[in-house]
Amino acid sequence: MAHRNTRRAQEIKSQLIEKLGSKCELCPRRDDLQFDHREGSDWVLNKLSYLQRMNIYKQEVEQNKIRLLCGACNRKIRLHNGVRFQKTNTAGVPAERIPF
Repeated sequence: MAHRNTRRAQEIKSQLIEKLGSKCELCPRRDDLQFDHREGSDWVLNKLSYLQRMNIYKQEVEQNKIRLLCGACNRKIRLHNGVRFQKTNTAGVPAERIPF
């Protein structure tokens, strides 16, 4: 069951990346792509499963709340906005946002 959920989450992620143009919204990079909440998020990523996160992202893409950024652009925006991330957990998901 877990393997099937992971595979389904990966399928949703691929579909969302394609729907968002398969490249960073701010530069031409097509690698290290990350979902970015345009106006922040009120839910905690590390409390949800991979499949749950992808299903929420799917809804938020439809509501235009999510954009696709490369890791470098995402970090620049977060630093510019005065937000940094704690060390990531083993899944590579930021543990939580911490204001400076």
